Amino acid sequence: MSRHMYVTLIRNDIRKGKLIAVTVAVFIAASAALTALAAALGVHLFGAMDRFLEDAKALHFMQMHTGDIDEGNCKALRTRRAMWRRISWRSSSM
Repeated sequence: MSRHMYVTLIRNDIRKGKLIAVTVAVFIAASAALTALAAALGVHLFGAMDRFLEDAKALHFMQMHTGDIDEGNCKALRTRRAMWRRISWRSSSM
């Protein structure tokens, strides 16, 4: 089929069913707009997540789980946490 034949078929189809042609065009435009908005939303979401991690100064997963365990530091943390719990329990019961 030649290009001229396709154009003729499309013109005849539009002339016979103008309402259907307009409706199809509206749905195609709406789907294109929604696709573009979804892509923009995805880009903004990943950008916001990146900025959030930079502002929070969150450690990388591997940085939190590498190296040897310092038993003295862990014991000091447990002691401080236990003291904090006793202090906060006393202040909340007053």
